[in-house]
Amino acid sequence: MAVNGEAPAAPIAASPERAAAPEAPTAPAVAAIPEQFRGVWDYLEGSCAPESDLRLEVTAGDLMFYESVGEVESVEEENDNQVVVELSMSGEGESWTERTRLTLTDGGDILTPVDADGEQAGTPMPRKRCE
Repeated sequence: MAVNGEAPAAPIAASPERAAAPEAPTAPAVAAIPEQFRGVWDYLEGSCAPESDLRLEVTAGDLMFYESVGEVESVEEENDNQVVVELSMSGEGESWTERTRLTLTDGGDILTPVDADGEQAGTPMPRKRCE
């Protein structure tokens, strides 16, 4: 119907919603550290003795260092030889969270933990698998 001799305005079409850009694929999250990473590890020149200060024990749900323990919150598998682990850490009266990348090399006999966010202080310390 015309108002004041003018043709009615055409209805305004709803603008189509923009399709969300596809997200980059993310690594699948799992609840436990995969079997190939588990075990007792020590610095390449370490003795693997329980009192070694660079000894690391990796279980499905924990990383146990000499003076701290990290409880696994999540694990992202980047590939068969690399995972990123979100940890709730505690030790020496402190608590914190951190993301640690664990990388296996040398046929699974060397484990190198590094800060997954690139905030590593010092150089990475590869560890050998203890028998």
